[in-house]
Amino acid sequence: TPCEMDCRGATLGAVERGPSVRPTVLSFSELPDGDQFDGWRMAISQTFVPLDATPHTKGAPFGGEVVSQSVGSVVISEISGGGGCAVSRTAQTIRQSDPGLLKLGLQLRGCCMLTQDGRETALTPGDFALYDTRRQYQLSCEASFKCLVVMLPRDLLPLRAEEVSRFTARRV
Repeated sequence: TPCEMDCRGATLGAVERGPSVRPTVLSFSELPDGDQFDGWRMAISQTFVPLDATPHTKGAPFGGEVVSQSVGSVVISEISGGGGCAVSRTAQTIRQSDPGLLKLGLQLRGCCMLTQDGRETALTPGDFALYDTRRQYQLSCEASFKCLVVMLPRDLLPLRAEEVSRFTARRV
């Protein structure tokens, strides 16, 4: 099952004060059940890049939280959800915004399936994988998941695009 996010009506926790003092915390568990996933979906698209996301069970409680901190051009986020979902980077969402970023996802709780570049890999707690926002990918997360995602400009790594594609969607 897949996962990722967006943010409407969320509870705002710690707010940044000055240059990168505290992370931004968005929590969705206090919203009505039918609005929790939509808020989370908007938050992930705003935190990362435009994404399509669908809950496995529409209208069910989802909860979820997005905790995010920028460190220079790198964004470090912890993403969680209490329900399963599928998150996709599609041709359409790539056309909306293509900043050329890489994401390293570390699974902290639950299981997610990552698909990119013709490969599919299961991520369980302690596993991580790399994916490229310039190309289509899908994450499918089971109920109750938590991931740490580090998003960085692709040009920070001294690799050509074809070299990067050899490393995507491979479990480490």
